[in-house]
Amino acid sequence: GHSEALEEAPRFDGGTVTLEEIAEANGWDPSKSRKFLRKSVEKPGSRWAWTPEEAEKIQPMLKEYFCDDSA
Repeated sequence: GHSEALEEAPRFDGGTVTLEEIAEANGWDPSKSRKFLRKSVEKPGSRWAWTPEEAEKIQPMLKEYFCDDSA
């Protein structure tokens, strides 16, 4: 396939990606994820859910947070 370079991050498709899905795909704690996002970004509506494109911007922020957090 042509997507080897992208394999390290879970990929999402479909209409929306929830915070729970991102956390679960990466083995992160959803409630810690929410806490971090509250301080970092605007909640995108009534729930923590994004388009796949947006989710791909959120994911690296969380990854950085959890890397620092567990150090």
